[in-house]
Amino acid sequence: FLPWTLLLPAVVVFARRRVFVPGADPDRRRAWRFALAWVGASVVFFSLSAGKRGLYLLPCFPALALLCADALRGLLADRVSPPRALGIAFGALAALLLGGGVWLSGQDEIAGVAPPFPLVALLVAVPLAGALAWVACVRTGRTAALPAVLVAGVWTILAATFGSLYPALDAERSMKPVAEAALRWTPAGAPVALLGSRAMVGGLAYYADRPVHWLDEMDEVPGYFAAGGRALVMKERKLEGVRQLAPVVVRERLREGDRALVVVAPDLPERP
Repeated sequence: FLPWTLLLPAVVVFARRRVFVPGADPDRRRAWRFALAWVGASVVFFSLSAGKRGLYLLPCFPALALLCADALRGLLADRVSPPRALGIAFGALAALLLGGGVWLSGQDEIAGVAPPFPLVALLVAVPLAGALAWVACVRTGRTAALPAVLVAGVWTILAATFGSLYPALDAERSMKPVAEAALRWTPAGAPVALLGSRAMVGGLAYYADRPVHWLDEMDEVPGYFAAGGRALVMKERKLEGVRQLAPVVVRERLREGDRALVVVAPDLPERP
């Protein structure tokens, strides 16, 4: 839940001062009870599981986000200037990001990968822009707009990181090479085709920047090729089953995480 975990103390403070006190808004109290029950039930349920993974807590993130947003908005609503602690935290975060951008700009490569220029530029530009926006909000008394500044800055950095740096650092777990291979054998403007593995649709569509034609079963493959399809991404273990239904030739072999994938095309007879 980082970096929003840093706002959890604000949730506790707001709950004690504004929510669970005599005379508090009953609608807000009910909403908070619901959100807290949502979080508590998720944590308790998955804590009882023998196998534990961090992603099991994803279902409670929306409730945590609502609590953090309401607490921060409520604490800032009646203030002319933001709390000193919030200003210090924001300044420290901005300095950290700015320092990281400056440091990355001097590195030729990290883990064998050159730091993407857009990410480096954003690590420098976002803290500076955020600091200017913070000063403007404080001087004009618009402290309620400060959460928007925080959210915009954090999401910009996260989007740049996961869009450029993360796939490069872990290329074998990225769909980017798979999408590039599929595009090499897919006609221009045609959708990329995928057999099974529906969880791969989003990544394939993102990196190919095209719609994905998803085939659920192997018996759909002959019809796809008969309709003019020219390339198909699928797991390698399905290759023999597909070959029993339609003649195909393997164009490329790849890996995506633990999955061995192939890009196949119809084995068409050569024209005389």
